[in-house]
Amino acid sequence: MFQIKDRRKVKGGKKEKIKCVLVGDGAVGKSSLIAAYAQDTFREDYQPTAYDTFNVVVDVDDRPVCVEICDTAGQDSMSELRALCYPGTDVLMLCFSVVRPETFRSVAERWTRAVAGVNAPLVLVGTQSDLALDGRTIQALRARGEHAVTEVEARALAAKINAVYVETSAKTRRQLKDAFDAAILAGLPVISSKRPFWKKLLCLN
Repeated sequence: MFQIKDRRKVKGGKKEKIKCVLVGDGAVGKSSLIAAYAQDTFREDYQPTAYDTFNVVVDVDDRPVCVEICDTAGQDSMSELRALCYPGTDVLMLCFSVVRPETFRSVAERWTRAVAGVNAPLVLVGTQSDLALDGRTIQALRARGEHAVTEVEARALAAKINAVYVETSAKTRRQLKDAFDAAILAGLPVISSKRPFWKKLLCLN
């Protein structure tokens, strides 16, 4: 099994580099995921993103890999700016909030089309899973005739778009590392050619 160690500074030596781009509707928690993973912080407030990049170094079986993580805006008005970050992408993380079903539908109806021209593997990421257990959130969804996106629903979409699915929470860190591990493994050329193998090993799909 491939081992991805905790992030640490690696001095000297040649590093492989991959580019990971996060896309999805605004306020689904893309920036919070990145902050929790790359900076070990949690952002309570929502601040719209234009375009930000973060770099972390991980060890994949003792191979240092530099991961460039790109945070993009979800607003339609930012589509031209967002498109500028697609060239050179090695893996895409399509993000939606499990407690905002409209953002899940948006992945299926909007984002898969938006990135159709990007030749990169996909990781479907359900965010804010901690809120799926929050009574007020569930009650508010029921009042609108909606429900939190289930794992079965998410995995069905993942299978349809040939993606791995990971459900996570930036606040509790639940499966946070798993989500980025999946993206890193998918983005590495040598490993991405054997996706069914590592998907089975990681038990993500």
